[in-house]
Amino acid sequence: ANQGTSNSFVLQSGPIAPDQWVCAAFTWEPNRGVQLYLNGVLHDTTEIMPSWESIQGHSYIGKQFQNSDGHYFSGAIDDIRMYERMISSSEIDSLYHLDDWDMEPLAVEIPDINEFSNSSVFVPVNTSFDPDSLYRAAELNFSGYAEGLEFIGIDTVGTMIGGLDWTWAENEVDGVLQTAFAGSDEISGEGVFCYLEFLVIGDICSTVPVNCDYALFNDIEVTEITNGSVYIEPIPSYGDVDENGFVQALDASDVLLYSIGEMELGCQAFANADVYFDSLIDPMDASVILQFVVDSIDSLPVLPDIAELLASGTLDVDEAVQVEVENSIGIPIRILDGEQIFSNDLVLTFDPDVLTPSATDFMEYSENTVGFGSTYRVDGNMIRIAAASGTANVIDGLFATLNFDVTANEAGQTEITIESFGLNSNLESTPVTIIVDIRTSTDSENVIPEQYVLKQNYPNPFNPTTTINYGLPEASDVSIIIYDVTGREVANLVQTHKSAGWYAVQWNGMNDTGNSVSTGLYFTRIKADGFNDVIKMVYLR
Repeated sequence: ANQGTSNSFVLQSGPIAPDQWVCAAFTWEPNRGVQLYLNGVLHDTTEIMPSWESIQGHSYIGKQFQNSDGHYFSGAIDDIRMYERMISSSEIDSLYHLDDWDMEPLAVEIPDINEFSNSSVFVPVNTSFDPDSLYRAAELNFSGYAEGLEFIGIDTVGTMIGGLDWTWAENEVDGVLQTAFAGSDEISGEGVFCYLEFLVIGDICSTVPVNCDYALFNDIEVTEITNGSVYIEPIPSYGDVDENGFVQALDASDVLLYSIGEMELGCQAFANADVYFDSLIDPMDASVILQFVVDSIDSLPVLPDIAELLASGTLDVDEAVQVEVENSIGIPIRILDGEQIFSNDLVLTFDPDVLTPSATDFMEYSENTVGFGSTYRVDGNMIRIAAASGTANVIDGLFATLNFDVTANEAGQTEITIESFGLNSNLESTPVTIIVDIRTSTDSENVIPEQYVLKQNYPNPFNPTTTINYGLPEASDVSIIIYDVTGREVANLVQTHKSAGWYAVQWNGMNDTGNSVSTGLYFTRIKADGFNDVIKMVYLR
């Protein structure tokens, strides 16, 4: 406060907790009056005191003085600094953060972005400031871009300094861009400080670094700098996967081979192959190419949300099948209520010590399909299958059969797991495991039973799973349902049409809502074309 007779004033700071140090700063400039900052934040201003020389009497710092309104200072002062000029708010903030006060660091970030060759690209320079600080000057140097980008200029439209009273200078020397910015309007917070505009001149499929080597805001050097880059994308020639200037059926074949890992695609070929425009290269791209070749599709690419190209349907497989040792087995793959099916990609795992994919016709398509062609690759215990058709398929039943040869010469069980099953890129099924029950000729009771059979589950009692074997002498509609002792339905294991033969189904002690059942006695009932039988099972937890 001033104790003169004509210019007494009070700056309001609000309540301050006792026994707490506060950094208070007063600034004055002719015709702007006095400002009060507490802990780097502006709290109050006054427009009196047009000139310091007009003050009569003396100014006191730290004196216990009470004016007519009852305001007074009573406390301790640790440090006093006086300047012959009005210091800026950012300088006040720096003083506040000296010694033990932590200041939020300044940060500069250049993101990674993609752009096509021979195009203009605007690279944002993102900044993050301490929210209590204000800045009105900056110096930034950039490098690393010269091999693929040609500097055009600086753009501030829509940025933190856009529309403010800021100006700048730029100079490019030996691949280093030096910039300097200054303004009377102070900025803070976070956002895009400015844009660097470049012309993309580098090779396609290359990454050009854009580095910020030096950044200074006011007089504070930035230490947290994240550099970025510009990836130069190829301009696609859609459908021309082999880059021979034509879109042909051979391009669809290349896509299928790539889908199973038999062929590599370069950067340009990959861009050309994405004719389904979903950033994936899979059998659906092969189908779209085939449709384009026969003029079913007018132009490439096509958008993946076109209703006519979206598949519907549900995968259906037998949870268990039975086969004799050293024999062959076909695993039926069914699609229920399938419509507009153009492509399929399938990944499965198996035990190569027990099963071998049939060399003659591993993926055998049913008569329900039209125009499907496929390729597959065996990699250890994994098989990748890619299939496509140029015709929309409507399937409600058998889609294909996976044929295996059984190399095991002893009875036992093995598993085939369908890890993924996709249709048209828009449908993906959850993994499903098929149990293959391998039997010898003496215990298999013939491949096709003479009558309906429901065998006792094994093991019994059981935890966590048990296997239920049953036989059908002819094709039948089959249901197998688990009931508790009160007669209430617990789990519906089978509800489908099956051909004649031996089958096995597993129960894991879970009900239809996915919850584990309690320990106790349960009943398994089979119904198949007039046949009805029940077995008892004991579940232990």
